[in-house]
Amino acid sequence: MAKLRSLKALKRDALKAWGKVILTRYPKCVVCGEQSKHPHHLFPRSRYLHLQMDLRNGRGLCVRCHYAIHYDPIIPLLKILSTDIHPALITDARLGRRKNPYKRNELENIIIALKGA
Repeated sequence: MAKLRSLKALKRDALKAWGKVILTRYPKCVVCGEQSKHPHHLFPRSRYLHLQMDLRNGRGLCVRCHYAIHYDPIIPLLKILSTDIHPALITDARLGRRKNPYKRNELENIIIALKGA
């Protein structure tokens, strides 16, 4: 019988798969144009749990811009906001709230979907 993976491990794997898809979609930093090395959530994972695996909620950033957006976000954030943010993402962020953590089957389905994307 196969050992069940913990929810923490499933969530970590889902976020890694999410990050790989984001970096594939955005190989260049959306702020400065250098090579992307960090997937970044436009709406923070901690506050917007329902958007943490949403592919519309991510952009690729280089190391310098990723640091800048977390410690002095105004200029990089304005550059990101001037790009192609999907209007439905803003509506989803404003209206949606998810208080419960992801369930095991949801995480497994997210991993499968992201690996196939």
